[in-house]
Formats: sequence, C-alpha cells, structure tokens
Amino acid sequence: MKQAQDIRSRHTISGSKSSSAKGSFRGWYFKHQLPAGTVAFIPGFQISPDGTRSAFLQIITNNRSEYISFPYESFSWQKSPLKITLGCNTFSADGIDLDIQTESLHIEATLRYGVLAPPKRNIMGPFRFLPFMECRHDIISMYHSVSGKISVDGTPIYLHETCGYIESDWGRSFPSSYLWTHCGTDDCGTKSIMISVARIPFLGREFWGVIASVIDNRQEYRIATYRGAKIKKLQHHSVEIVQHHYRLVFEAEDQSGQELLAPQDGRMNRVIRENISALGHYRLFYKNKFLFGMDCERASYEYVE
Repeated sequence: MKQAQDIRSRHTISGSKSSSAKGSFRGWYFKHQLPAGTVAFIPGFQISPDGTRSAFLQIITNNRSEYISFPYESFSWQKSPLKITLGCNTFSADGIDLDIQTESLHIEATLRYGVLAPPKRNIMGPFRFLPFMECRHDIISMYHSVSGKISVDGTPIYLHETCGYIESDWGRSFPSSYLWTHCGTDDCGTKSIMISVARIPFLGREFWGVIASVIDNRQEYRIATYRGAKIKKLQHHSVEIVQHHYRLVFEAEDQSGQELLAPQDGRMNRVIRENISALGHYRLFYKNKFLFGMDCERASYEYVE
C-alpha cells in the first residue's frame, strides 16, 4: 500500500468534533457497485493519543487501494444534512465530487445519489448508550441509487442507478476481532444486507456482539445481540447467527482482498484486508423455512482475528 504525499487545501475545520479529543477517529464508508466491480471511498480523521491530528481518504477497488493523507485543517463535516469536505473534495447525502491525483493514481468522480434509506431504528439499539465503547457504528443508507461518472487513470466508468451504501464508524479503535460484510442488488431497495459481528470489551470483560440488517423488498429484518442473537458458528469465511426462530448464514468464497489501514487508539496504523467484490452467499431462515437469499458477486467482506 502506497501512501501519497499530503494534499494541501485552504479549507478549515467545522462540524461536531472537539479540538481537545485525543486517541479518537471517525470515518465514513461510501460504497458504489459498478457495472463491473466495486469502488469505495473512506474519508475521515484521526487524533493520536499524543494529540497529533490528520485527515485521510482511503480508496479501494477490486485490484488496488490507496491511503492519502491530508492536513487536519483541510477537513470539515456536518451530520445533518451529511456533508464531508476534504480539501476540494466533497462527500454528502446528495453524492460525491472528487478529484484526486497522486504519483500512482488519478481518480475523478461526479456521482449523484437517489433518496437514502437508513434503517428505521439505530442499528446499535440500546448499545449506543453504553459508555466506554471502543467503536460505534451507524448505517446512513442501506441502499440508494447512484448515477454519474468515475474516471480512473483516464478510463471513464458510467453509472446509471446502480446501488450505493453508506456507513460510519467512530471511537478509539476497531474491534480486535470481527467479521463484516455488505452487499446490495443493482435494483436498489429490492435486497440489501449488512452483517457485523465483533469482539467487544466492556467493563473488564469481552463479549461477541452482533448487528445485522436484512432488507427484502424494503422490509427490514433486524438481527442483533440486543434482540437475542447469538453466534452459532464463526470462521474466516463464514458466520451463522441464530435469533429465536431466525437463522442467518453468510459464506464468502473468495478470501483475498486489498490492504486498508484501520484505527488503533486513534492512529490509522493497523493493517486489515477487505475484499470489496467477493462472491458471497446470504441466507435467512425462519423456523427452518427459507425466507431470504442472495448470491452476490460484489459482496464487500472483512475478517480480522
């Protein structure tokens, strides 16, 4: 993974982050399923325990990833309506305007989003009120249409109402062990699924937490620890979760991927891997009867142990 030189900007900080915060991070994950493949943009900022601050943009495609550092002063964000500014680049609820050029990559994007579809209730449920959580998670949109153009090293890719997804993470560190996956169908809103299982430290102990949202024809099935979900089986490439009469199964056939940097005590210095276009199989059963299924060639997938 090659880190590009800092990109300078005259933009200044605004939004809801405290200048006194230390050992913290926040990042947003904007995913776009292309006609062939997938691309995600991850803008964010980090504050190390010693108070050192910087902003960043990670870009991941089927066959490459880039981590680009920005000066902290070039970054700003607001929660509602969502808008993130990173240098001359913007990421918002309406879409993305991007122009990035490094020694190894030139990528331009002008993308427009349809109406975002957040879950009806916060994905973390009552866990969002627990103190001292090392990482918190929010789904901003389970699905929305994406139209526009992305150009990578001069090669244009045109999108017309393909599927998009947005989430956010913030806190101190990513979990020590976790599995995360997402995929949506091109006919946005028909089917979309996100699953996350993670080892969570709390009050000197640890437990495995589950959050999952399954969208089928715009109807949501929520699978979560706070609703009684338990992990029945967890392996590098698969997970099986049970919740009362529900059983949710995910399996990935491709376990390779690209390197990304993840936060550890605020510093973006932990290397993980994500396959952004894995072949994934999703199944949901109720009382052992098939309820939902999706075989996805562009499943995003991470497993860290």
